[in-house]
Order: sequence, then C-alpha cells, then structure tokens
Amino acid sequence: MQFGFRTRGFVKWGMDRALSALAQIGYDGVEICLEHPDSNPIRLGDADEIEALRKLVSDAGLEITAVSYHIGTDVETISRTIQIAGELDADIVVINGDPIPAAGKEAEWPRMVERLRMLAEQAELWRVTLAVEPEPGLYGGQ
Repeated sequence: MQFGFRTRGFVKWGMDRALSALAQIGYDGVEICLEHPDSNPIRLGDADEIEALRKLVSDAGLEITAVSYHIGTDVETISRTIQIAGELDADIVVINGDPIPAAGKEAEWPRMVERLRMLAEQAELWRVTLAVEPEPGLYGGQ
C-alpha cells in the first residue's frame, strides 16, 4: 500500500522543503496543488519550470499521484492545469465544481455542463482523468 499527501498543507513552505518533509515522514506520493505559490498554473509558464518541478518531486523520492487546482473555475486556467498535469505525467487532475448561484442549481446547470465538457475534452487530449471535488456551496457538494 502506498500513501500520498497534498502540497496544499505546505503553502508557507517552499516546494522543495515541502516535498523533502513529505518524503521524510514516509509518504510515497504527492498531489501537486497548483495553488501553492511555487507551482501556480499561471507561474509555471514554460517546459523548463515544469521540468524543474518534476525534478524536485523525483529528487525527494516521491511519485506525482495527482495535480489539483482549487482557485477559480475559469476554463483557461483549468485547461492550463490539465496541460501541466499531462506534462508531469500525472494520472488525475482534481478541480472544484462551479459555485451554486443564488438563483439555484438549475439556473447555471447548462453552463457548468458545457464547461466540464470542454475540460473533459482537454483532459482526454492530455490523457488525464478529470476529477471534480465536491465542496459545500459548489455543484456536487452539500
């Protein structure tokens, strides 16, 4: 059995320190949370930065189990997150559902379905599974 942990819990630490700590604790894998200041999808602008992140994970002796992004729901940033996950050879991308509007779930349902359809197509291109994490106040949550 293998265990992994999210880097979200280490946002006040540099990514290299966070990964080293996770390995020392005994984790085998890591979910790279792109809301971490060292790995924001807007900041990871080129292949060299992504490769540097992959090397940090590898040097720590960890395996990338997933990539996640939980800030915002815009298609452009989530598409970039999916691309980063593909370039890191991650199997899973975890995102939040859309916020439930004050008008109720039915009001925005078609827009959310279209957004997820576009993101699913992007995920298929990069060979990653798109996972929508249910959270309170979001579609799928309570």
